[in-house]
Amino acid sequence: MRRALPLVCLGAFLSTPFIGFAVGSGPAGSNDVLTDTTRGVSWIASILVFLGLGFSVGFLMENKLLGLAIDWRNRYSLSRFQVLLWTLLAIPTIYCALMLNALRGWSLDEAAHVELSIDWTLVALMGISVGTVLAAPLALSVKAAAEPTPAQIDNAVYRASVRENAPQGAIMATGQVLTRDSAERALLSDLFRGEETGNAGTIDIARVQMLVLTLVVWLVYFVLVAAEFFHSTDVTGMLAGLPTFSSSLLTLVLVSHGGYIAGKVVPGGDAPREGTSRDLARINKVEMSALALATEIDDYIRIKVRREDMQALPQRLAEQVRQVALDSRALNDKIASGVSVGEALARLEGRIDAFGAAFRSSQAHMVANGQDMPSPELILAVKQGLLKEGFLQTADLVPKWRTVDEAALGRFLVEQGVPKEVIGGSLVDRLEAVEVLIK
Repeated sequence: MRRALPLVCLGAFLSTPFIGFAVGSGPAGSNDVLTDTTRGVSWIASILVFLGLGFSVGFLMENKLLGLAIDWRNRYSLSRFQVLLWTLLAIPTIYCALMLNALRGWSLDEAAHVELSIDWTLVALMGISVGTVLAAPLALSVKAAAEPTPAQIDNAVYRASVRENAPQGAIMATGQVLTRDSAERALLSDLFRGEETGNAGTIDIARVQMLVLTLVVWLVYFVLVAAEFFHSTDVTGMLAGLPTFSSSLLTLVLVSHGGYIAGKVVPGGDAPREGTSRDLARINKVEMSALALATEIDDYIRIKVRREDMQALPQRLAEQVRQVALDSRALNDKIASGVSVGEALARLEGRIDAFGAAFRSSQAHMVANGQDMPSPELILAVKQGLLKEGFLQTADLVPKWRTVDEAALGRFLVEQGVPKEVIGGSLVDRLEAVEVLIK
């Protein structure tokens, strides 16, 4: 069914004027509203069906509705897009007007009125669009054969990947031209974003100008054609010709297309400063280290820290680590604008190292005082055992710790299987603190 859809759309496109003529043709010599409306509706239907034909072919070829606008770089091409836009309007308009004139002339036996006048401005406009499509790949081939520095490639690929949220390896550079690994990664933002190592991820003013101007001229001409189809003044109900637009507007379009082609020849953006590749690698390392440490802290909190009152410290540490990851991403934009980030990057590296050391230290502390904290029953059993040995004093039948019980307590814990390295410092003070925490 998917492969047959283009043929279905093509058949519907070819038959649309016949259906419109059969449904709405008025009597000979008439120019009633029904005839005009039906002519206009047939024209609109032809455009829609022709659009469906383009969508189905593009989807069949590239798995994208606008697949016909994707070029060899697996990116949406602005030159392809604008020529498709004019083709969408010109082909259905010319076909529908000629066929309706032919059918109307045949019904009136006035074959002399079948001809359709097409102004030279429309021909010139289509020629400019086709010429741009042919010239754009030639201009890109010059940059594709260039040899950018590793710093330029690293900077461009990294920036484009961050802006598009693309995985590593999805964006590559062929010479100075950015490419993608798959047509499915094509984005509509390709129509106005930079496409080379010098302006990757940024908005290209020349492309924006051409895109906006193309849309404006296209909409103006669409309205002019609609007026001809829906409000015919010919007594026979035929169209004498297609509307024209001023030569000055055509000149403006020509200048815009010329600037677009020139922009493909001239290198875009500034060359990155020396050391950009090295700084990008350091930034990437800091970001990856921060994300890995934040994940490790989250897992530690979830698995090992069961007491909620002891989760505040590692949670705060995890937030600080994530902020380091965000700050490292912000440095990438500064590198792209040529700003030196050595000092700021060094601070981030120091922060992530310090946070890692703090986590290791606090982790050991929390294990000793939180995860491996003795239960109230164990504390009571220790006290009762020491009381029997005469090491503890009693007050209201509650055993009280004494400093002189240190050695006995240490021996008792060793007998209970507690590692010696855990038993250190003021053991009595530690267990008194533990006893307070578990109450």
